[in-house]
Amino acid sequence: MEVMLEGDYWGKPFSFPKPEISIEPDFINENEEFNREHPDLPTYRDLYLLTFELASKFGTPYYDNQMPDYRGAGKGISCYQCCAYQFSAVADEDTHFEDKLFFRDGKHFSMGSWQVVSLNCPRAAYEAAGDDNRLFAELRALMDICVEVFKIKRRWLEIIRTNGRMPFAMQRPKDPQTGERGEIAVDLDGLVYTIGVVGVNEMVQHHTGSQLHESREAWVLAIRAMTEMELYAKELSARNNMTIALARTPAETTGQRFAVADLLKKEYREYAQKVIKGDIEQGIQMLGKSRDLPLYYTNGTHVAPSANIPLARRMEIEHVFFPIVDGGNIFHIWLGEQRPDPGGLMDMAMKLCMNTQIGYFAFTRDLTVSLRQFREFRPDKKSISEWVSSGTRIQA
Repeated sequence: MEVMLEGDYWGKPFSFPKPEISIEPDFINENEEFNREHPDLPTYRDLYLLTFELASKFGTPYYDNQMPDYRGAGKGISCYQCCAYQFSAVADEDTHFEDKLFFRDGKHFSMGSWQVVSLNCPRAAYEAAGDDNRLFAELRALMDICVEVFKIKRRWLEIIRTNGRMPFAMQRPKDPQTGERGEIAVDLDGLVYTIGVVGVNEMVQHHTGSQLHESREAWVLAIRAMTEMELYAKELSARNNMTIALARTPAETTGQRFAVADLLKKEYREYAQKVIKGDIEQGIQMLGKSRDLPLYYTNGTHVAPSANIPLARRMEIEHVFFPIVDGGNIFHIWLGEQRPDPGGLMDMAMKLCMNTQIGYFAFTRDLTVSLRQFREFRPDKKSISEWVSSGTRIQA
């Protein structure tokens, strides 16, 4: 944390690796007697506060909230990483859990996904024509297509694996003590298949006439749709002998691509124009001239970034989706270019952890970076800068 707070040689933030901070029940309650006996050691609060200093300065840390019951703190392990994919293992469901936990005989956890396929949820709404049951049927049909993609990927990789064409993933490192070959580096059979959702906000906006934050009807429909997909994912898992997870995929570019694709398709254009976010007028003018249009569907189950609502209201809307989306989700807290007090930031975050179902969140800072080094700023001269926000760059 201290090194990251200082920044690199130029004082700029370390964007990767991302520090993942786990908020756990065991670390929330201080052992005051131990703290008194060891005044030279930092308390849990001191250590957490250091991470919020980094969040306030650079927005670097991501927080894994283990406090909600559905996260199962102490019952297994979980791995949330940066873009919000979540993988977990529970002791009761894995006979080799203890061996993997302590790396006995080279055993270890392999957490990842064979394949990720994202669903264009707004298009399902366009096809449903206002009928709830048809909307759910359209979403299930898209999930069926995902399974066919997964089967193709599985057959293809099985051929590659059989012929030894994945040498790095299938390597078996030698034990330094015995010289014997250990477990395969990546447990391919333990990997899952992920179905992601994009544009749930625009899906309900077309279907009900309201966005997630604009009416309870839209919000309830989103919950129903996600629950239908969660149940169907479990059904597909059992039917096809593969573990399928439902996730909010980190689909910033996919959200743009889906929006542009629906604008290009004549039968969807009229509907898409009414719900797509961004600069729709400029986007239409750029059709056929560029693929990089200033248009997008909202990511996952998120409220539209432009929604003019308080942070507490955004939490209230989005937190209910976290237990449903078992493959991963994230809650963004946008700080802009402000640098808030780390203590206040920490107090707010701890209340979030205790009182909501949000399992993963980050404080996103906007940073303005000059592209002209060693130049004094002059307001009368044209500047060349980049605004950086959560990995997205805008040049001006």
